[in-house]
Amino acid sequence: MNQGVYGNRFAGFNVNDSGEKTTYYLRANLSQSDAVEDLTSVRYVTADSLLRQEARTRRPGDQGFVGLGVSLDPNERLNLSYDARFNASHSKSASQNLNLLETTENIRLSENDNTTQNNSRFFSIQQDLGMQLKLDTIDSEWENKVSYSYNSRGPMPRNIRRPFGRPSTP
Repeated sequence: MNQGVYGNRFAGFNVNDSGEKTTYYLRANLSQSDAVEDLTSVRYVTADSLLRQEARTRRPGDQGFVGLGVSLDPNERLNLSYDARFNASHSKSASQNLNLLETTENIRLSENDNTTQNNSRFFSIQQDLGMQLKLDTIDSEWENKVSYSYNSRGPMPRNIRRPFGRPSTP
């Protein structure tokens, strides 16, 4: 775990065992991440006007992983194996960018506020099934592997708002 207002948190474990004819493993990881970026700047556009910019971006996200596998040797010539991996993530992003054009006497000439929000989800499955057969004593082998993969992206809604304020005329 990291410290701070928006820190990262993570946990995981790994279990495996290997016997004379069987090997297996199981592992899992979970993590939460969160970050924020703040930017403030003031720049002179001309000798009597300046551009003030304030931006804030926050990016929280969750990720998870599970993997498991087993290998079996029923006899000295045959090996059977299975491997599976599951991944999922959900991330967000929100940013706000305020731009102010002002005179050096703090009279506002224009104001532009941009807000963006993104939301993304992802899920995937990978599975492998294998068979290995030793054919003779000179190490000839017959190997078959079947794999399946599935990747899903959820909808990624994006909200963008750009209000623009005109200065009032005295």
